[in-house]
Order: sequence, then C-alpha cells, then structure tokens
Amino acid sequence: MTDFLKPKEIVCGITLPHGELFGPGRVAAVLGCSDQHVYNLIRRGELTAIDISLTMSIKPKYKVSRSSLIDFINRRTEGTY
Repeated sequence: MTDFLKPKEIVCGITLPHGELFGPGRVAAVLGCSDQHVYNLIRRGELTAIDISLTMSIKPKYKVSRSSLIDFINRRTEGTY
C-alpha cells in the first residue's frame, strides 16, 4: 500500500505524517513550533534524534524516528518530562 493511501496515525490528538524518520522541519510542523525549538529539544536530550551527517565536523543533519516522536508527545502530554 502506498504511503498516501495508508491511514494517518493520531497520537494524543496530533496527526503524524507517514514515514519512519523525520527531519527537524517536519517535526516542527507536527508539533506546531519552530525548527530552532526542535534543535534545542534535541540538544537538551528531550527529543531523541540521530545525526546522519557524513562527518561530525560539519553541521549536524538530524533525523527523528517515529517512535522517538511518539515517546516525546506521550511524555509531554502526560506531564512526566
């Protein structure tokens, strides 16, 4: 089944896009915040992400997994962060 035919997942009232990895811009759109806020959440360890950049010396290129995003939303919704 192609992505656009799959039903979208809703977590705590937030509709998640299709896919398994999301860039900070996509995460920001889902959460309704700025890209910079997402980068801050990642740097503070509140939102788990992987850096897929080729070397550690250049600007990081973060990707957030679907499960990390769901965990973050659930923690924030429950107020247990």
